[in-house]
Amino acid sequence: MGSRLKDLVILIALVGSGAYWMQHQGAQPNVQATPTPAAATSEPGNYFPDTAPPFELHSNLGPPRKFDGKGPLVVVLTAVGCGDCVTRIPRDKEIYEMAKKAGIPYYNILVYVQDDAQGAQFVAEHQPAGDDILNDPGGLVFVGKYKGSDNNCQMVIGRQGEFLYRGPENKEAMARAISSL
Repeated sequence: MGSRLKDLVILIALVGSGAYWMQHQGAQPNVQATPTPAAATSEPGNYFPDTAPPFELHSNLGPPRKFDGKGPLVVVLTAVGCGDCVTRIPRDKEIYEMAKKAGIPYYNILVYVQDDAQGAQFVAEHQPAGDDILNDPGGLVFVGKYKGSDNNCQMVIGRQGEFLYRGPENKEAMARAISSL
């Protein structure tokens, strides 16, 4: 009888620790192209959304642009002041051409800009590609809500707002995601 009680206590401990682990893992994204970037942790508020949140950002080409959370949409993040982002611009142009050929809108999002003038100056100096180039002052949308980083700087958003790719620079993964639309 003592052995069965011991087994029951061990079973309860295992189930309890599994439930605790599941509760503290946080939401994990449903990303088809790549695994969750290392930047995602189980801390509250530091998880990738499963679908693209809506946003409204100022455009360098005209009035603010609204995104309702439904795609398709290709997004590339470019941090103003990031040397690696500047050297990546020619490769981003290849992604832009893929999206354009597939008829999918492409936004280049400038993060960490202080205002529209800073974004316009960056565009004039570096000529990033995009159907539109949007300013995200302080990264409130694409760093805050989208959890963008150098490990999460390219995104393809599907028709229902699902992320088909979200991760670091990866031309092949972006091409697969774009072609799936």
